[in-house]
Amino acid sequence: MAEKNNEIVNQSVILASRPENLHKGSSGSKDNDLDIEKMIEKSGCSKTYYELEECLGEHNRDWTKCQQEVVRLKDCNRAMLVRKLAKN
Repeated sequence: MAEKNNEIVNQSVILASRPENLHKGSSGSKDNDLDIEKMIEKSGCSKTYYELEECLGEHNRDWTKCQQEVVRLKDCNRAMLVRKLAKN
């Protein structure tokens, strides 16, 4: 039970720390100032992100075929968040 509560707390921290405009740049609008590529590079997990994108491209965007890459990106994002929170 304690492990499940810790997971819920961890997910809450991750969700609370996400910028409100996280996906607004993906709308394709040329008027939008949000640069998705810059966000990906700034995340600290760009290599892992692009590995996931490559896998998805190879498997017709089927996430079930790319679970190793999904887990690695999730782990990288979590590690980057922990580092960021530790700095503050």
